Amino acid sequence: MMGPDADALAGALERAPVAKTIVAFEKLMRKWSSQGGADYNQSHRDNETNTGGIPGYDDMSFAQKRAAQMSQNRPSPRRGSS
Repeated sequence: MMGPDADALAGALERAPVAKTIVAFEKLMRKWSSQGGADYNQSHRDNETNTGGIPGYDDMSFAQKRAAQMSQNRPSPRRGSS
């Protein structure tokens, strides 16, 4: 996407191949892509009490979760969500 302009960034990664360099680049990307806006979070949303969830789901093994989902004829959650 950046063409030859990315050479400077690649050089920085070669000179400082540490996690903090990556974190700094990711922070710049977030700020650039959000245009300075705040990140979205759900901290002030109303807490729904009964959403039809499976009791104890968070403490179950993968096999237990899958069996509970199948017993309720529910699709498995998408990858990356809990």
